[in-house]
Amino acid sequence: MPIQVINPNLDSFPKTELLGFPILMIQARVSPETVHFDLHVYELKAEFGKKDTLTLVRDAGDLFMGTVISALPILPSGEDSIALEGGDFEQTSAPVETMTLSEFEARYGAQG
Repeated sequence: MPIQVINPNLDSFPKTELLGFPILMIQARVSPETVHFDLHVYELKAEFGKKDTLTLVRDAGDLFMGTVISALPILPSGEDSIALEGGDFEQTSAPVETMTLSEFEARYGAQG
């Protein structure tokens, strides 16, 4: 099944935290060209086998599982991936807060 590529400026997405960073979680692949330059776009890569793993990467290729958008860099300079565990994600509100990309940028971005 082909991966859907979307323009994130048209919808609202769940806001959560990853490793203490506020993020938007998007199940579809997001083209970085549709995201403002001061936001960071990462992908979640899933590798299934002996031990299921979820990794935050710059490009997940065919192992794509979702997009993460952050106002701050999560991957350190020179690093291409971070292995994640279930406890690395934290829902910050109930019910789940949703935000558009522009609302997220206004709250957490460089001018926010």
